[in-house]
Parts: sequence; C-alpha cells; structure tokens
Amino acid sequence: MANDENTVSWSDLLAPSQTDGIDNMAKMADVAQKTQQAFGRSAVKENEIRAVGELQTLPDYESHQPPDPNKAPTGKDLLTDDETTTDPNTGNTPQ
Repeated sequence: MANDENTVSWSDLLAPSQTDGIDNMAKMADVAQKTQQAFGRSAVKENEIRAVGELQTLPDYESHQPPDPNKAPTGKDLLTDDETTTDPNTGNTPQ
C-alpha cells in the first residue's frame, strides 16, 4: 500500500497587491523623511520599508544603530564644518 501525499497551496488572499505594497512603502518613506527632519533620525528603518513592499531585506541596512543621545558628538559639525577650538571667541569680530 503506497502512502501518496498531495500538497495544495494557494496565495494569501489577504496579502496586499503590488500596487498597495508600493503605496504603503511610499507612506512609510514619507514618515521616515518627516521624522528624520523633525528628530534628526528616522523612525522607520530602510529594511522595514522594503519589508512592507515584500522586497528582500538588504544586509547593508541591518547593523545601522541610531546615535547615542547621551554621547558627545564626534568629528566636525556637519552644518558649519567649523574647526574645533577651545577659544569661544574665534572668528568673532570686535565691535
């Protein structure tokens, strides 16, 4: 007596369509951009946006950690690119 197995599979009927997935990705990207502008870091990670669109996650984005708010920033000021100095009056003109 042979024990034959039959497997039946079907697509998830509740899964979003490709258009819905892209629309959801666009909404999450908008949230990421707005939170980046408001708080200095995004509330949504790149792979989270990709997962909403059912795209493969990328390992390049897995290890990204947000900056520690309790640590002093290192390097140059990205906005002014000023040289660091101990003299607070450097660059000021006398009046």
